[in-house]
Amino acid sequence: MEISSLNSTALSAVNNASNPIGQALGVVMLDKQLEMSETMSNGLVKAMERSVNPSVGGNIDTYA
Repeated sequence: MEISSLNSTALSAVNNASNPIGQALGVVMLDKQLEMSETMSNGLVKAMERSVNPSVGGNIDTYA
């Protein structure tokens, strides 16, 4: 049996909606995607906050 056919057989078994393992995997993947989206949106919000006042933090006082 070829590896590609074995891989497709395994993926079809996991992706089957009536399979509880497939459902659990789908939930875990969705959770990771939501976590990644939240992280990216937080970064975007921070970038937008910095763009409102771009001069803040632009100068460093090296004379002390």
